[in-house]
This record gives sequence, C-alpha cells and structure tokens, in this order.
Amino acid sequence: MSPPRPKPPAAKAKKKRNTGFCSDPFPGGLGNMGNIGGGGDGALVLVLVITSVALLLSSTVTSLAYLSSCLGRQNDRDNSAAVSAFVAANHVNVANDIARGRGETIDTISEMAGCEDVEHVALSLQANFRFIFPAHPNDNYAHERAGVNVVAVLRTENGPTCDHL
Repeated sequence: MSPPRPKPPAAKAKKKRNTGFCSDPFPGGLGNMGNIGGGGDGALVLVLVITSVALLLSSTVTSLAYLSSCLGRQNDRDNSAAVSAFVAANHVNVANDIARGRGETIDTISEMAGCEDVEHVALSLQANFRFIFPAHPNDNYAHERAGVNVVAVLRTENGPTCDHL
C-alpha cells in the first residue's frame, strides 16, 4: 500500500472586508464611475443625477415664482392678518427696528401691507411706538396686540398709503 496522497491545497477564499451597515455604494470606487453595475453605465448614472437635480431646482424656482406673483397680486386682498401675525411672531425684532426707525422687519411689513413709502411707514411706526408696544409687564398677549396695533397705525388717515390693508 502506498502512502496516502496529500490533498491538493484548497484555494484560499478571499476574505470579505466587514463593512458593517455601510457598504461601498460604488464598488469600483468613486473614481471608477465607468464600472458602476459592471456595465460601464456611469455616464448614464451621471446624466440621470444631473437631470434629477435640474428638475428639483426648476420646480423650486417655479414655486418661488408662483409665490412672488401671488404676493404681487394682492390688491384685492386684505393682508392685515398676515401683517399682524408677522409682527406677533417677530415682535422683538420689530420693536428694535421700530425704535431705530429702520430695519428689515419694517421693509417686510411695508411690502406685505403694500405701502408705497417705506420711510413714511418707519416714521409712523416709530412715532407710535408706545401705542404699538405699551409697557405692561404682566401682559402675556403683548406680542399679539402689537401686531394688531401696527395694522391700526398703518390704517390711520395720516398714516402711509398701504394698498393691502
């Protein structure tokens, strides 16, 4: 009897790298876009990504254009509730800007209310600061009243001409 033949060495199995939950989405690496999916369709993937981003941006721009066109067509609409809500939500910044007689919130209020002269709006609001923001330390609704009071000042006969109030 002859000695037992040694078995041929088994081919070593390649060890898979344990990547856990996050596996490599680009098997050939990011620099190897041509090998995605093994068929050289990297250019197609790139075109699809660019098209998707372009469509997303285009729909965003369209939405913004629609919103701005709606803001421009408010001559037949009363915007006093929106102005009042804006002042209530931003009452600290509005109070600071009215006290200074200028600022971004005054510009926004003027635009929302459809006022022609921003400087006249700023002066009217500044002259009526104590009416808009009366000092009541225990008043939990002062910010809501401030919004209503801003609209009241803008609606007065001596106030600025505002088309949307």
